[in-house]
Amino acid sequence: MSPAPRRAAVDGVSVLLLTHPGGTVVDQVLDTLGDQQPVPDRIVVAGLSADSDEGSQALAHPLTGRGVEVVLRPPLVGAGEHPLAAA
Repeated sequence: MSPAPRRAAVDGVSVLLLTHPGGTVVDQVLDTLGDQQPVPDRIVVAGLSADSDEGSQALAHPLTGRGVEVVLRPPLVGAGEHPLAAA
């Protein structure tokens, strides 16, 4: 039996979370990511702006106090209907 393959060392972990206002409960996702090992270095939340309540909550999440960078990317302006909306 051959030995198990060696894993590459992990220098950093980034996570991309795709959401929209009123979508995924970002706080719950951030809580879950905070329980992971290793804890992500950066979490990019695409679909929320910093001036929204959800965006403000994400930026104030306790993970930021642990050195995790939370970056918000606002929704596209003029994008129209949400692409996952039922037809």
